[in-house]
Amino acid sequence: MINVKWDLDGFSVFYSDKFQNFEDVERNIASLSGISNFSGLEGDWFLVERKSKALGFMLLDIPSSIERIKNGGVDLDGLREVSMMDFIDLADFTLCGIPSAYFCDSKDQIIVLDRSDVEYKVVIGLDFYILLNSQRKRCGFLMCNAMKHIAVRSERLDDGIFHELLMGMLDFCNEEKYKLMDDQDEQCLHQLIALERRCIDSENKDGRIFHILEFVRRSKNTFYDIEE
Repeated sequence: MINVKWDLDGFSVFYSDKFQNFEDVERNIASLSGISNFSGLEGDWFLVERKSKALGFMLLDIPSSIERIKNGGVDLDGLREVSMMDFIDLADFTLCGIPSAYFCDSKDQIIVLDRSDVEYKVVIGLDFYILLNSQRKRCGFLMCNAMKHIAVRSERLDDGIFHELLMGMLDFCNEEKYKLMDDQDEQCLHQLIALERRCIDSENKDGRIFHILEFVRRSKNTFYDIEE
């Protein structure tokens, strides 16, 4: 089963069978079939091999505002299943509405969902599901065991340390904090710097921490014009 990855600081999830970059996808586009209308790098990508109908390349956006929820999430057991082949045959990958993003701490789920009612799931890969509404239109996706699927730079993992730092990052991923940083709020800057120091102190203990460091440094540059 394929392994979809969470690009934490890139605010996306992705899968690539054999393509290293977008240039590779472009060079092989004749062998692929897209089930969405896309242009350039904007919007979601979902490309399947024309012959085998296997997933060849996927890149799905996660909104930059991610609401933390302690409980709830999506009950997969209560959803009916649509096969991958039937989903591809639907030939419509457009989201029904404007999606929102959630991280369910108790279930370790990252969820992107519009306001539609969820009735169906499509198993795409290990712990990863496309969600469909009652009309079998795409209304979001769900990744279970989300922290395990974050792309890593090394095999060193410490879930306790990483979880604490991830919660620190998600504290900034909301409209209120983005507005404060856009106004160059000094307290937010001090909090960013404190999170950065904690990440640097623990960076050699977990191969996923670089994502949070990248988020902090990009935020300092974007909102406060601070270059490293």
